[in-house]
Amino acid sequence: MARGGAGQTARLLERITPQLDAAGDTGEVYAGVERLRRTGTGAQRQRHLWKKYGPTRGFIGALAAETVPARI
Repeated sequence: MARGGAGQTARLLERITPQLDAAGDTGEVYAGVERLRRTGTGAQRQRHLWKKYGPTRGFIGALAAETVPARI
């Protein structure tokens, strides 16, 4: 995650969980944090694609595939 790392993220979540519980948002926030931990931020994913493809059509296609939700 960000510069603070996992320890600061855990402390922040511990501190705000009562308010998240009260608002009914705990599951959604925790799921979002877990997704960021697994897949990285949007900027991190874009940098990874740039390293992989460089300034090519492949980069544009991969970026579009990451950006546009899959059709069901």
